[in-house]
Amino acid sequence: MTDLTKLFAPRSVALVGATDHPTSFGGRVFQTMIGFGFPGKIYPVNPRDPEIAGLKAYPSVRDIPGEVDLAIVLIASQMIPEALEQMVEKGVKAAIIKCATDTAGVTPVIDNVLRASARAQKATGVPISTHTWGEAHGPMQSTS
Repeated sequence: MTDLTKLFAPRSVALVGATDHPTSFGGRVFQTMIGFGFPGKIYPVNPRDPEIAGLKAYPSVRDIPGEVDLAIVLIASQMIPEALEQMVEKGVKAAIIKCATDTAGVTPVIDNVLRASARAQKATGVPISTHTWGEAHGPMQSTS
């Protein structure tokens, strides 16, 4: 049976797509984690920002110096397969992936994300929860 401790009680979280912009999804999730006092280590990942809200930001998951229990991925759908590869290389223990869609034309991209998530999960045994929402797939779909 898969141990879900790293998914539900992580000691460290890589927030891929973190930003200090309060209106963006990555900014809202980051501020919520800070505001509710997440007790573990938070590793913001954003290649454009060296620091987010006083925390050192990392250009990629590969660049994080410590162990990562959970990755929360909030980036463009097209970038998710590469992020998954980085997470597998880093040894991330669990992942939650959120990706938005707004047109039916991105269905192949979302399908690619879902396939990449399934491959990473099969290869590592790591629990990965992938959610999409928008017009392309209705309100939400999940691989979990």
